Amino acid sequence: MIAAGLSLGTLAPAHGTDLPDAPGRQQVIESCSQCHSIDLLAQRRSADDWSQIVSQMVGQGAKMTDEQFQTILDYLSTHMTPAKTPPAGKAGQ
Repeated sequence: MIAAGLSLGTLAPAHGTDLPDAPGRQQVIESCSQCHSIDLLAQRRSADDWSQIVSQMVGQGAKMTDEQFQTILDYLSTHMTPAKTPPAGKAGQ
């Protein structure tokens, strides 16, 4: 089942428990922390994964407007994705 693969508990959390202070943070806290801990929300996922997860949460009854959905998705896809590592030999150049 897709839900098992997208469970918010399957990946290690990001360093620290704080979400980055950026536009959309408060909406994520208000909408998502009703059911999920900040530690769970602070996990790093790809933008595609976040899109599937947020869509799944709406399908399971999360209440939000289309604008709130987009704000949450933009925030998570921008700030809560895996850090990009420079290719070998390119760091510091």
